[in-house]
Amino acid sequence: MKRIALLLTLLVGAYLVTPAEAQGRFWVLVNGALKYTGTTTVTGRATSDSVTVSAGGDVTFATRSNLMAPAAGVLLLANSQNSVGLRMQFGNTPAIGSGFGASPSVVAGGSDSAFSVNVGTGGAATSGVVNFASTWAVAPVCIAQDQTTVGAGVQKVATSTTIATITTAVAWTASDIVNVICFGPRV
Repeated sequence: MKRIALLLTLLVGAYLVTPAEAQGRFWVLVNGALKYTGTTTVTGRATSDSVTVSAGGDVTFATRSNLMAPAAGVLLLANSQNSVGLRMQFGNTPAIGSGFGASPSVVAGGSDSAFSVNVGTGGAATSGVVNFASTWAVAPVCIAQDQTTVGAGVQKVATSTTIATITTAVAWTASDIVNVICFGPRV
């Protein structure tokens, strides 16, 4: 029940409804699922949508898209048939596996889906491995960019379900920060 209350708070905060509208006016319980129906105004345009929150906490937006949390720290976004979509993982911060320069680190506050690496010192490293905090169901697709050194070259990322190997053609400058974003297929 706490998960549904939190989700409702997020939905209200996302401007689907105002707090006054949400107080029993449009939310109804239908076959064990909390459902919102009605017309709302979102940034100046009126919309008529239905949002259903299942007893398990899954959210369906007007039979067009689904948002699910099948496990702690995992979000799935999918089409209405749940046949295609993407997976994001937010469980814990990944860790340096090997490579990079001397004393590299994953910047605090990141997750398997979005993290930053301080490549450490030395100025000679061109690759490094980051261990994901949680195993992905299928190897994710990741992209990386050096946020510190402009024109640092292309950052390549090869992944498995447990690691991301980041490489660059030109050695990173000491203490460069490389940002990485990863998404997996909806599984």
